[in-house]
Amino acid sequence: MNTCHIDDEKMLIHMDAGLLWKDVYYKYLEDKRNIVIGGQCPWVGVSGFTLGAGLSPFSRSYGLGCDNLLEMTIVTWDGKPITVSREDEDAEKKELFWALAGGGGGNFGVTVSMTSRLHKLRDEDGHVVCGRLVWNLPQQKADFEDVMNVFNTTTCPNELTIDAFWSHTQNKQLIGSMTVIYNGGMGPARKALENLLAFNPSVIELEEMEWTKWVHKSEGWDPKSKVFHHHASFIFAEGSITRELTTKISRIVEEATKVVGITDDNSPNSPKCHVL
Repeated sequence: MNTCHIDDEKMLIHMDAGLLWKDVYYKYLEDKRNIVIGGQCPWVGVSGFTLGAGLSPFSRSYGLGCDNLLEMTIVTWDGKPITVSREDEDAEKKELFWALAGGGGGNFGVTVSMTSRLHKLRDEDGHVVCGRLVWNLPQQKADFEDVMNVFNTTTCPNELTIDAFWSHTQNKQLIGSMTVIYNGGMGPARKALENLLAFNPSVIELEEMEWTKWVHKSEGWDPKSKVFHHHASFIFAEGSITRELTTKISRIVEEATKVVGITDDNSPNSPKCHVL
């Protein structure tokens, strides 16, 4: 349940359902220019990610995980194995494939394996640009609200993925930041970020690297961390990240610091308040 086969000629990857993305990234993707639409967190399972549709930092370039799914084998409730694919003409199989490919909650059987498309990263050396832009709050409140407004009203190239992030650094400094992942080299990345860099970020950390290096940096908190998570699913409509919303989130995070007891300690287990 944890083997993987890559067909470089057909640009396909066959994965057993027991694999984690770290296994796929570190053990099997020998050609560093090859990319499979998988999770940014390496500890996520390939099957759960895909059954839930699968949003990747490269989805703007190549689609969701379910968009790239070609075939899946499951064992149904009565112990029968069944393989369904994107090319099925049988009505029941077509419906089951749709349900498994992000449409039905992943509760139709036990996933055994799947086949998905591979893609080539834009950069010929298999490099991407990853990092962050940071604004100190409230010192750079106006700049951060302005840059978020530009982010809200500008169409980014498909190669660029940005997450807005509110958090704390040492000395209880509240920051607003943008996590950047660009499918390409440093030159095109800088060009794509020109309109955001114009708003005076206090920190510019951008590095051209192999994708797996960023995955390693993003492994998350220590299991013993006292950070409590509250996750909610929502979708912002285009243009809805307004200046008012940015101000409101900054205020909520600032107030939350008093509740959770933010300290000067910046270790993985110290109290934190993050909004992503």
